[in-house]
Amino acid sequence: MRNLILVCLAASVLPLFAIAQPVRHTLRGLVLDGNGYPVEFATVSLTDTLQRAGAITAADGAFSLQVAEGRHTLLVRCIGFEEQEVTVEVNADTELPKIILKPSNTELDAAIVQAKRPVVTRAVDRVILDARSLSRASTNALDLLKHAPGVLVDMQGNVSAVGKGKVIVLVNGRKLQMNGAELAAYLRNLQASEVETIEVMETPPAKYSAEGNAGVINIVERKHLSDYLGGAVQDQHYVDYVQMNEPYLTLKAKLGKLLLYSKVSGGLGWREYHTETTRRFAGQEWATSQKKQVDNRYLDTKVGADYDITETLSVGAYYAFLKFIPNEEIDDASIFTTPGGTGKYSGHNSASYDVVRHNANLHLTQAFAGGRALSLEADYLLYTLQHRGLYSAQGASGYRFDNSLNRKIPTYSARVDFESPVGERVKLEAGASYVYTQTQDSADYRSRPALPDQRDRFRYTEGVAALYADATVFLHSKLALKLGLRDEFTTTHGVQSGDRRDEFNRSYNNLFPTVYLRYAPADRHVFALSSSTRIGRPSFVSVNPFSYYNDAYSVWVGNPQLRPSLSYNTSLTYTYSNNLTTSFSYRYVGNSIVRFGITDPATSVTTSIWRNAATTQAFILQASYTWNPAFWFEGQLSPV
Repeated sequence: MRNLILVCLAASVLPLFAIAQPVRHTLRGLVLDGNGYPVEFATVSLTDTLQRAGAITAADGAFSLQVAEGRHTLLVRCIGFEEQEVTVEVNADTELPKIILKPSNTELDAAIVQAKRPVVTRAVDRVILDARSLSRASTNALDLLKHAPGVLVDMQGNVSAVGKGKVIVLVNGRKLQMNGAELAAYLRNLQASEVETIEVMETPPAKYSAEGNAGVINIVERKHLSDYLGGAVQDQHYVDYVQMNEPYLTLKAKLGKLLLYSKVSGGLGWREYHTETTRRFAGQEWATSQKKQVDNRYLDTKVGADYDITETLSVGAYYAFLKFIPNEEIDDASIFTTPGGTGKYSGHNSASYDVVRHNANLHLTQAFAGGRALSLEADYLLYTLQHRGLYSAQGASGYRFDNSLNRKIPTYSARVDFESPVGERVKLEAGASYVYTQTQDSADYRSRPALPDQRDRFRYTEGVAALYADATVFLHSKLALKLGLRDEFTTTHGVQSGDRRDEFNRSYNNLFPTVYLRYAPADRHVFALSSSTRIGRPSFVSVNPFSYYNDAYSVWVGNPQLRPSLSYNTSLTYTYSNNLTTSFSYRYVGNSIVRFGITDPATSVTTSIWRNAATTQAFILQASYTWNPAFWFEGQLSPV
C-alpha cells in the first residue's frame, strides 16, 4: 500500500515539474554601429521581470542568449551609444536582424569606462597587432606597421623585417603583387581606420611559399556587416626635401549580400635626397657628394566585388591597375687625392622608368558544417617595365652610356586551401598551389667609350608546384603545438638569343618542415619557439648567361648552373603582459649565391660570375616595448 501511494504521488508531481520547466531556445544577434562595424562589450539583457538573462557582445559584435518561448524585449546598451530596445517572438532557435546602435550625443560628466584591448597578442605561429587600438595615433597602414614588433619602415616607406630584409605583404590573406615604391604608395593610401588587425609571421607557416628569407605580413581590413555606403577623400602633401601630393578616393557599398569597393589614388611631385661620403684607403681619399631627385608620379586604381551566394558560399573578383613613373635625375661630384696627385670629376644620370601593372583575381570560399572551409583562388599579373638610362661624366672620367631595357613578366597562379577541426584540440589545414612566371628581357647597351654595343635578349620561365599540410594541436590550455610540411617542385627554362645563343633547363624538389610551440605558464607570460627551412631560388638575372661589359676590364656573367640556397631558421620569443617582447633568432644559410670575381693575368680582365660560394650565419637579438598608460596615449620603444 505504501509503495502504491508513492507511485501515485510521483505521477501527480512530475507533470508539475514539466510545466515548471519551460522549453528554452537560443537567441542570437549581431550589434553594429552606424558604419557597419561590430560593437564590442555592449550589454544585451532581457527586460522581463522574471528572466534575468544577459550577455556581452564579442569582438565581432555577436551575442547569444538562452530564453524561454514567448514574447521578449531586449535592451541593448553600450557607452557612447543610445540605448535600443528590440522586441522578438521566440518559438524556436532564432537569429535576430542586425541591431544598429546610434551614437549618443550625451557627454559623461564623470569617468569614462573603457575596456582595454591588448595591442599585441602572440598566437602559436604569429604576432597579432590590434590596429583599432592604434588608429588614433596612425593615419594609414604604413604608420600602423611602424608599431609592429620586428617590422622596420624607413623614411622612403620601404617595409622590411629585422634580420630578414624584405617582407611579403598580404591584404586579407591575398598577396600584394608589388614592392618598393609601389608598395609604399599603396600602404600610405590604406586608411588606418579601415584596418582591423595586422598579423606578423616571422616564420611563415607551410601554407605560404618557402621562397626567400622574408617574413609575411597580413593586413586584415575591417568588415562592414550591415548595409553601408561610404568612402573617403583626402590629399596628403609632403614638404621638406619633398614637394609631393598624394590624392586618394575610396568608395564602399554593402547592399545585402553584395559588397562593392573601389579606390583611386595618384602621386604628384618629387622627392630629393642628398648624400655626402668620404672614403680613405691605401693612401687615397675620395670625397663624393650626390643629389638625387625622384619623381612620384603614379596612378593606382582597384575595383572589386564580393557576393554571398548563400550563408556559406561566397565569390569575389577584383581588378587593379598601376602606372608608375619614378624618373630619376642624379648629379654627383667627386674630388680624389692619390699618391700621384689630385683630381675631380662630375657626372649626370638621367633615368626614365615606365612601370605598368595589371592584376586580376577570382576567389571563392565555401564553409561547411563543423567549422570546415574550402577556398579557391586564381590570379593573373602582367608587369611591364620600359627604362632608359643616359649618363655622361666630365673631368678625370669621361665615361658615358645610353642603355635601354624592355621587360615583360606575366604570372599565372592558382591555389586551393582546406581547413577542418578534428575534435576539440586539433585543427588541420592542407592545400596545393601552382605559380608560373615568364620573364622576357630585351636590353641594349650603347655609346660606351672603347666598348662595343651589346644586345641582351633573354627569356626565362619558372614553374613552382606545391603541396602543404599544417596541424595545430592544443595540448593544454597553456600549451599549443603546430607542425607543418611543404613540398615544392620547381622547373626552369632559359633561352639567351642576343649576342650569343644559349639554352638550359633545370628541375629540383625540396621539402620544408616548420615547427611552432607556444607556452603560456601564466596570464602575462608567453614563450614561443619556431623553426623552419627556406629556399632562395636564383633570380633570372643571376642565371642569364649574357656577358655584360661593365668597362674594358670588367665583365659580368650569369650562371645557368646555379643551385638554390637553403636556410635553416630558429627563433625563441618571450612576451610579457602583451607589451614587452624579446626574441633571439639564429639563421644558417648554405649554398648562398654571391658574385665571385676571377682575373685573367694575361689580359687583366676580371670576370664576375654568380656562384654558390658562401655560407652565412646570423645571430639576432631584438626587443620592443609598448606603453599604453591611457586610452589617448600609446608609445613604443624598439631599439634595432
